[in-house]
Amino acid sequence: MIILRHDVDDPFSLKSLFSKGMNYLSLKMGKIFPRWKSLGYLKDALDLFEREREIGIQATWFFRTLTTPFPAFRKQILANGHEIGFHADRIENETFFVKDLKTVAQDTRIFGFTKHGSKGLPTPLDVGLGEVYNLDLYIERAKKFGLSYFAGNDVTPTDTIKIIEGVAVFPSAFWIAPGYMNDRKFTVDWLIKYQKDHDVVVLIHPSEATEVFPDRKEKVEKILSRCEVVVTFKRYLEINGFL
Repeated sequence: MIILRHDVDDPFSLKSLFSKGMNYLSLKMGKIFPRWKSLGYLKDALDLFEREREIGIQATWFFRTLTTPFPAFRKQILANGHEIGFHADRIENETFFVKDLKTVAQDTRIFGFTKHGSKGLPTPLDVGLGEVYNLDLYIERAKKFGLSYFAGNDVTPTDTIKIIEGVAVFPSAFWIAPGYMNDRKFTVDWLIKYQKDHDVVVLIHPSEATEVFPDRKEKVEKILSRCEVVVTFKRYLEINGFL
């Protein structure tokens, strides 16, 4: 079974020089920068959502405060059986964590969260982002604020779900982006075979399903078309009696 995870990191697409500029300015300026659909806000996420709707699969979409879905997109996500989660930038400071969680949640029940950036974990060229990765802290935050699960950024997709102090922890993911996992061992062909008898989290950033990254897009299409059981984190927990 595939548990499908989308981390929505970028407010705007990376497809053109204009949209790259918009993305850069949006990330630098934050909430004061206009985030309008007409300017291409969340274009890559919308395109991936439409592709998944075509083939009838659902995913969990983890949004940052800078990539929160506009109301119409939020309604589409939920109406089509997808899940909205929280992609946290600031976790060490509890006040910021709560503020950001509320910004993303709005009127939606949030069941779980992920961390944006993997400082302290293997990354391409050993470059990490943000705060030091601290699983104990993430479990503490989940417990205190009524979140049922945390989806981790580690890089061994054979890791199994753990229940730690009542919180479901998914330690690792199968990364579409190269350079995180052992890419020679954990290929898409390996995944397609392995997921028939095992549960695997697959992490796809929306930009990875575009022509900007043709090799990654090919991986995404192969996974979406050949993996038969694809679910959200919430649905996975419901199936297994954790919710």
